Amino acid sequence: MFKKILIANRGEIACRIMRTAQKMGIQCVAIYSTEDTNALHVKLADEAYWVGPSEARLSYLNQQAILRIAKRSHSEAIHPGYGFLSENADFAEACEQQAIIFIGAPSAAIRAMGSKIAAKQLMAAAGIPLLPGYHGGEQSADVLLTEAQKIGFPVLIKASAGGGGKGMRTVYRSEDFLDGLAECKRVAKTAFGSDDVLLEKYLTAPRHIEVQIFADQHGNCIHLFERDCSIQRRHQKIIEEAPAMHLSTQMRSEMGAMAIRAAQSVNYIGAGTIEFLYDQEHFYFMEMNTRLQVEHPVTEAITGQDLVSWQLTVASGLALPLTQAELSLQGHAIEVRLYAEDADHGFLPSTGTIEAMLLPPLSLHVRLDSGIQQGDKIGIFYDPMLAKLICFGQTRAIACQAIQQALKHCTIAGLKTNLNFLNRLVNLPAFQTAHITTHFIEQHQAELHALNEVPTPLLLAIAAVELTRLALISNSDPWQTVKGWQNGLTTRHTWDYTWQDKPYTIIATADNPGWAISINGTQHYQLHAWQQTENHLQLRFNALIEAHALDEQCLQVALLSHKAELIFLYQNQAYPFSRVPRFQAIEKMLTNENQLLAPMPGKIIALLCDIDQAIVADQPLLIMEAMKMEHTIRAPKAGILKGYLGIVGSIVNEGDLLVDIAS
Repeated sequence: MFKKILIANRGEIACRIMRTAQKMGIQCVAIYSTEDTNALHVKLADEAYWVGPSEARLSYLNQQAILRIAKRSHSEAIHPGYGFLSENADFAEACEQQAIIFIGAPSAAIRAMGSKIAAKQLMAAAGIPLLPGYHGGEQSADVLLTEAQKIGFPVLIKASAGGGGKGMRTVYRSEDFLDGLAECKRVAKTAFGSDDVLLEKYLTAPRHIEVQIFADQHGNCIHLFERDCSIQRRHQKIIEEAPAMHLSTQMRSEMGAMAIRAAQSVNYIGAGTIEFLYDQEHFYFMEMNTRLQVEHPVTEAITGQDLVSWQLTVASGLALPLTQAELSLQGHAIEVRLYAEDADHGFLPSTGTIEAMLLPPLSLHVRLDSGIQQGDKIGIFYDPMLAKLICFGQTRAIACQAIQQALKHCTIAGLKTNLNFLNRLVNLPAFQTAHITTHFIEQHQAELHALNEVPTPLLLAIAAVELTRLALISNSDPWQTVKGWQNGLTTRHTWDYTWQDKPYTIIATADNPGWAISINGTQHYQLHAWQQTENHLQLRFNALIEAHALDEQCLQVALLSHKAELIFLYQNQAYPFSRVPRFQAIEKMLTNENQLLAPMPGKIIALLCDIDQAIVADQPLLIMEAMKMEHTIRAPKAGILKGYLGIVGSIVNEGDLLVDIAS
């Protein structure tokens, strides 16, 4: 077994690998970019080395720098995690040439599966079922359009060298094909260095089911059952579970056997995943991931195995720890991915500083894989995934209840996350009954959409928190009547807050006993008493209609506060309120309607129009890159493009001016 390994990755996967390796007595070497100087994976490592500037291509993708650190630190092996260099055949080969063990698939297998076109040709030869499609080498637009028409619309255009949902476009009509093709080729060229694409028949209600395989250097190859990864946004997984529901024992056996055959056809070694589309009792090969997957914890939960330990065992030359017959499937596991993104506005990435966190209590049935800590700055350079929450139960119903409860205890302050979205999703009846396809999110948009109004009692909770800050609460029993007058303090207070950009003015006036509260001048309440502890708040209040008080109510909410933000956890949703500074100018700076603002922080990577060019509404104007994803910025209206406010390579913040448009 190894004595020391280098982990060529960051964030939660680097921390997760360290946890197992250090438990096995293996020293871990971390690498870090300038952005990650104080990151958690650096603190957990036995040694850590700066690898380069924040931009990934200069740090975590800098092969020569990583190999130099491996030599300098006397590391025997490199674990690439997932993403970055994990499926880079050239890097795996460079490790082999320098007598450093690559804890992953052989370079030949990575290369064989690195091209989706070549992989499908190999799978066809091995007898693995494929979707109807075109996987040929001729890449002219005319040929691809003809092939798409043969397949029949809708079709899916996919970057041959792609992954992670990038370089994919669904086209429903023949007349839209060429535009979709041009976009996919451009993204593929930028992201993967090749603009080759393949075409597949687009299934209208499939499930995404993948099989975990493992092979060693002694000819053994097994599968560790399957995972359902159907719930996705932008072709990227957001919730995974194991085993897949509504799958017969016979179908599970057939898919496992096909996955093993696929791995053996390329002389595979190590951990890998064979991904299938499953529809109406048929399954079709989609691709092979020649690495550990983000969702591997659900497989660990139902098998009781540590897959990173298996990777280290196999890479050191030992045989697989178990045979197929010795593996058994127990219980059910669900994983949700916590992202720094605005799920209610197109899943745009979000940046900021993690000012405070509330996380669920961990147990044998609740696991959190994370690489973040309070105070971390989440920037534009890397993937927006913050953490993974995994819950296990003897049945799927128990696992669902566990994930619902665990999410109630999660919130992150300082930036936008998808936590509210996940809360709403796991509480949907369709999710609880496992009526799931890859179109689940689109089919349930209305139910998953954010609430338009804030529950009024939470605005009273703001008043209680602010009054507590002013030390207006009695030092005796907090549930006794609160006096409204104290020497030297005013008896009227006003606070301005916003929620989802909506303004709320809250006025508290001493009204012995208690406080009279008005909200935006139209809603009136009596706040009788409250009790605030570190993370909880209880209120007693009446609503007032004219001069009449309605029945007294009692409210309990979880509370997380920092600086100018209050976050309440209430009825499975987090409500972040931002306080407007007291002396902020009443008049906000108005932006001319002819100026287009950046919807998120990121880097400008392409300008698509000429100055003084006539443009139409929704026309692509420029492309921004943020957190490894490209976003096309479109014209809000027709007009004349008068100028760009940035150049290619410029880093912009959310709200920065991008474009001037003349009417």
